Amino acid sequence: MSRANVARHGGDQYQACWFWLNAAKLLDSKSAVCRVAWEQGPKSVDDVVIDYDPPRQRFNGRFEREYVQCKWHVRPGLYGYEDLKDPEFIGGTSNSWLQRAYDAYIETGNLSARFELKTNWHIDNNNPLGKLYRGEHGGINVDKLFDGTTARSENGAVRACWCDHLCITEEELRAFVSCLGFMNIANTLDSLNEQLNDRLTYAGMKPAPISQSSSIYNDLIIKMHQQGEVSFDEMSFRAMCDREGLWAVGETKVRPYTIGIRSFMHRIDSLEDRCDDLLDLVPHFDDRFLKAGRRWNGDVDTELDAFLTAAASDHESLHLILDAHASIATAAGRVLDVKCGRKLCVEQRVPNAGRQVWTTDAGNAGAPFVISTDEIPDADIVVALSVTHDVKLGVDAYCAANLSNCARIDARPAGEPGGNSINSGSHAWQIISQLVEEIRTLPGVPGRPIHLFSAAPNAMLLFLGQQLGLGQITVYEWDFEGSHGGGYQPGLTLR
Repeated sequence: MSRANVARHGGDQYQACWFWLNAAKLLDSKSAVCRVAWEQGPKSVDDVVIDYDPPRQRFNGRFEREYVQCKWHVRPGLYGYEDLKDPEFIGGTSNSWLQRAYDAYIETGNLSARFELKTNWHIDNNNPLGKLYRGEHGGINVDKLFDGTTARSENGAVRACWCDHLCITEEELRAFVSCLGFMNIANTLDSLNEQLNDRLTYAGMKPAPISQSSSIYNDLIIKMHQQGEVSFDEMSFRAMCDREGLWAVGETKVRPYTIGIRSFMHRIDSLEDRCDDLLDLVPHFDDRFLKAGRRWNGDVDTELDAFLTAAASDHESLHLILDAHASIATAAGRVLDVKCGRKLCVEQRVPNAGRQVWTTDAGNAGAPFVISTDEIPDADIVVALSVTHDVKLGVDAYCAANLSNCARIDARPAGEPGGNSINSGSHAWQIISQLVEEIRTLPGVPGRPIHLFSAAPNAMLLFLGQQLGLGQITVYEWDFEGSHGGGYQPGLTLR
C-alpha cells in the first residue's frame, strides 16, 4: 500500500474511532452527550459534531456544541503555533487549520461552540503553544496569551502571527481562541481502538477486534454516510444498533463498581465515561498546582476522605482509576488501608501495554529493589523512591535547601529506573513491603516525620499509602512544567 493510501486508510480509521467513541456515550445516562453527527457542519471542521445537554464546562465558560477536525499522521511528530497556519500540516494546499476553524467560527456565529483539533501529533512543550496549553480543559490560556506584552515578546509573536494570518484584530482573536480546543496526547490506532472497545463494552455493544485493519464500525459509518444517515440522538442510535445487530450477545462479564479520582484532565480517557462515581478535584488546581486560596490539607484531603469512605461503605469491592497527583494516590491508600476490609483493584497505565488492572496478589513477582539507608538518629526521614525515573538529583537539591539534617532512604531497581521497572501489581506490593520494612527498622518509627519523594506508578503509591501507617508523612510533587521554579514542592501531609 502506498504511503498516501496508508495515510488515507489510517485517517478514516482515526475519524471513525472518534465518532463511535462519542456516539456510544448516547447510551450512558450519566453522559452530557445528546447528539453526535458525522461530517455535518461547517466545511472542513465537521469530521465529528457533538452536542451537549447540559452544556460542558470549559475554562472560559460553557459550550453546547463541539466541531472536531481529525488529522492522522503516518509518522509521529510535534507541532507548534506556526503549524496551525500551515495548510500542509493538515494535508491541505490552501487553507490552514486556523483558517478553517475561524471560517467555521464566523459561519456558525455561536460563541457557545468549540472547535477542536484531534491529531496523533503532540503539542511541542518547548513551543509557545505548549506553554499556553491548558491541560485541564484542552484549550489555550487566553489571559496568558493576552498578557499585555508587546509584539516583540513570545506571546506577542503568537498574537501577531495569528492576527496577520487571519487578518483580524487582537480583540477579535481573543474571542476566537477562547473557542479553540486541542488534543495534546499522541495515540496509536491500536491504543485508540482499545479505548473504543472499552467504551463499546460499557455501552453493551459488540467490541471490534483490534487485530483487524477494518471493522464493522469503520465500514458501517461509511455506509450510513452514503445513505444520508449522519446524525444520531439516543433514540435513533439505539434503533440503528438494533437494525445493524451491534448489541453484545451471550455471556457478559459483570463490570465491577468503578470509581475515579482526578486532579488533572486526561485528554483522551475521560473518566466520566468509565466510572460509576467520580471525584473531580480539578477545580482546586491550576494545571498541577493549587489555585490561590486552596489547601492540600483542609480542602483536597477532606473531599478525598469523604468520597472514598462513602464508596467503601457501600461496596465490598472497588475498581479504582487515578488521574491524580502522587499526594492523592498515596492518601487514597491511607484511607483504603490494609485493614479496610474491601477488595481493591487499581487501574494502571503501562508504557506500550495499555491499561492494566493491578492487585496485590496477581501477576508475576519480580526482582527486589536496592535500598540504601543513611541513618541520622532522631532526624526527619527522607524517602526517595525511583521507579520510573531517577529522583536523586531533585531530592538532593530540595534537601540541600530545606531538609539538610535528615536520615535518608533511597530505593531503586538494580538497573536503571524506567517504565518497565515494575511488572505487575504483585511486584509493586512486594517492593512496597520491602521499603516499608526498611523504614520500620529505623529507631523512633513511628514518630519521626517522613518526607516522600517519588517517581512511581500511582497504583504503587496507593499500595504504599495502604502499608505506611507510620505517623506523619508529607508527599512531595514534582513541578513538571517548571512554572513554579522547578523541582519538588510539598503536597499533602498525611497524619
